[in-house]
Amino acid sequence: MKIIKYILIVGILLALYITEPMWRVQKNINDVEVSSIDKEISEQKKQRNDLIAAEAEKVRIYEEEFGKRPSVAYKSRVPKPLQDHWDNIYNDTDYLIYEDICTPLKASNKGWKTTCQYKVRGSSGLKFDTYIIKNGVVVR
Repeated sequence: MKIIKYILIVGILLALYITEPMWRVQKNINDVEVSSIDKEISEQKKQRNDLIAAEAEKVRIYEEEFGKRPSVAYKSRVPKPLQDHWDNIYNDTDYLIYEDICTPLKASNKGWKTTCQYKVRGSSGLKFDTYIIKNGVVVR
């Protein structure tokens, strides 16, 4: 039984010796490879930062011209000014808007633009309308 234990230990040590180059940390990485990879990463970071800055500048210009981007409801993405507009138009309890959903707000040359799909209780069918919001007011 002792011989089997020694053979097993020798086998494990031999397996570790043979596989050692696979799991050992090696420091012979080529510096040129690392520097070229670092250079590519830094270029990509610079491009990404330039794009983010350009997009932030566009949003700032649109916000100066059309007012702050309106807040939207979580699931339906209905902007708050549009919800207030619908509340003013359909203030009767017979007309209730349901199953409403809007596209994400986009800046256009007239204001913040969204297209909404909704149903109005008391009328038939599904309605699709495009709305323009400028300075927190629905211009349409």
